[in-house]
Amino acid sequence: PYTVPAGHIFVMGDNRTNSLDSRYFGAVAVSTVTSKAMFIFWPFDHARGL
Repeated sequence: PYTVPAGHIFVMGDNRTNSLDSRYFGAVAVSTVTSKAMFIFWPFDHARGL
């Protein structure tokens, strides 16, 4: 199990076998996040705003 420290988030890429994400770099401090997801566009039948 992995515990995410307070003030951090665990991020994952969409390509499970080839993503450099929190499984590689560890948890990300919330204070370093500069953007947020606004839209899901793939797969097309699930496209929508968040």
